[in-house]
Amino acid sequence: MPSRRDTEDILHLQLDKLSLSSDFTELQIKEISKNLHGYVGADITRLCNLACVIAVNQNSGAVTVNH
Repeated sequence: MPSRRDTEDILHLQLDKLSLSSDFTELQIKEISKNLHGYVGADITRLCNLACVIAVNQNSGAVTVNH
């Protein structure tokens, strides 16, 4: 199981692939990663992909924190 720092790094890698809204801050990414305890890389990838699908379904121009 990844450490908190590893989880944050994995989340960063996945988010770098997405079009994020400008209101996405480093602090929000840290807060999200704290809620991912127990998630492995595949789980985080799936979560990011789901956020992307939701953003597309809502005709958003980018993934936001609310997705």
